[in-house]
Amino acid sequence: MTDFIHPNRIALQVEVNSPEEAIQFGGNLLKADGLINHSYIQAMLDRYRDQGPYFVIAPGIAFPHARPEEGALKTGFSLVIFKRPIVFSHPSNDPVQLMLCLSATDSQKHLTALMQLAQLLQSEATKEKWLQARDKEDILADLRHLGGTDL
Repeated sequence: MTDFIHPNRIALQVEVNSPEEAIQFGGNLLKADGLINHSYIQAMLDRYRDQGPYFVIAPGIAFPHARPEEGALKTGFSLVIFKRPIVFSHPSNDPVQLMLCLSATDSQKHLTALMQLAQLLQSEATKEKWLQARDKEDILADLRHLGGTDL
């Protein structure tokens, strides 16, 4: 799992002022690590503009992504914890404090890791620990316990 969310793609206590800035920030972590190109970030922003906050999947958790053909180069996640929660205008799951941006090169490749992450974040204790984390190692230790994936 730590191959799937590399330390380079974890950012803690990030300050942004809008959902668009949040998506751009998470996308830039993926782009800097060679997982996506710029068109993928634009596709995530366009999808939010056109379809709304459908990717705010649970209370306080957002999962922006685009289609593989929109600029995904490799499969992986970025993980961003916001210092101040961000309102995405979701009717029940706002505000967002934890965001996972996904790059997937096909629609099946990320499902195992996504299910493992969802299971991990169902624990309120783990979620709260991540939201309060000041060191990436706090999060990486939990990810290592999920075991390796072949992604």
